[in-house]
Amino acid sequence: MARENVMAERKLRALIVDDDRAVRSELREMLERYHEVAVDEASDGPDGLAKMSESRYDLLFLDMVMPRMDGAAVLWHLNGGGHHRPRYIVAMSSVKSGDVFKRAAYEGGAHESIYKPVTSDDVLWVLDILRLKEYAEELLDPARA
Repeated sequence: MARENVMAERKLRALIVDDDRAVRSELREMLERYHEVAVDEASDGPDGLAKMSESRYDLLFLDMVMPRMDGAAVLWHLNGGGHHRPRYIVAMSSVKSGDVFKRAAYEGGAHESIYKPVTSDDVLWVLDILRLKEYAEELLDPARA
């Protein structure tokens, strides 16, 4: 099956975990409208973990600074098992505190980190990376195609 057909048949699934409703809505709009990604939302870490226990996601946009459970704790739980780990994890923060949030994100297993507000260029870049990763995995394992 040609690569174009595989990508056309499978719609990417994303989960946005952020306590800010406006951030979730704006990111959802960008993903659904412009990139045809199926999106679920969670307003905090425990809700996000519950969704990842029930469903598989290709992409996780995870706020690192939230009440109840921050992004670092969510990553810790994902590393402990019991949840379906998304294929690509993007940590987000509006706190431009240097490398502190990025270090916590990468140590926890995030693949990328971005600052809020998230732009359409950020989303496009993340989706391109995810699709390249998927393409590379298909080349390494032709049975996936």
